Amino acid sequence: MRSLALALLVALLAPTAHAEAPPVRAVRGTEPVNVDGVLDEAVWKNEFAVVGLTQQDPDQGSPARQKTEVRLVWDDDALYVGARMYDAAGPTGVRKLLVRRDQLL
Repeated sequence: MRSLALALLVALLAPTAHAEAPPVRAVRGTEPVNVDGVLDEAVWKNEFAVVGLTQQDPDQGSPARQKTEVRLVWDDDALYVGARMYDAAGPTGVRKLLVRRDQLL
């Protein structure tokens, strides 16, 4: 089950055929991870961030315009995904669109 989840995640993070896939490494967590949206546990400070992602819209396959870091942590119960997505404009640059579930933006 864990292998299937990791394979699915890698497939989702894989860039288009134009670019080389960034390296992905999951770290085994030794402390409990609190799923609260705050990446303050020590395990999230590991050096194995997935970086070098590409964008889908507006220029599919081009390097991402904003810095993004994704880290994977696993334990005996789950695979955790933590992402830090930065915006050059700070909090004012983050906008949320209201859409129905599974609707493409």
